[in-house]
Amino acid sequence: MTSKNPLKCNLGRMQPKQIDAEKIKREAFNNDGILVVKVDDERLSWPEKELIKQIGDKIYKNKNGEKHAK
Repeated sequence: MTSKNPLKCNLGRMQPKQIDAEKIKREAFNNDGILVVKVDDERLSWPEKELIKQIGDKIYKNKNGEKHAK
């Protein structure tokens, strides 16, 4: 008995598709004004990194009031 659709492992369907994180971040900024930036992004100058840290600390201080450790 031959089948047109040979059996395939179900786990193969569960493999995640590769995500283009930069594309998602770019679209979020362009469409919704959401900016996602890694504090130590090599594309940023030192003053830009410091500004990002200050903004993050202002908005996202941890519960103890401590600032970003880096």
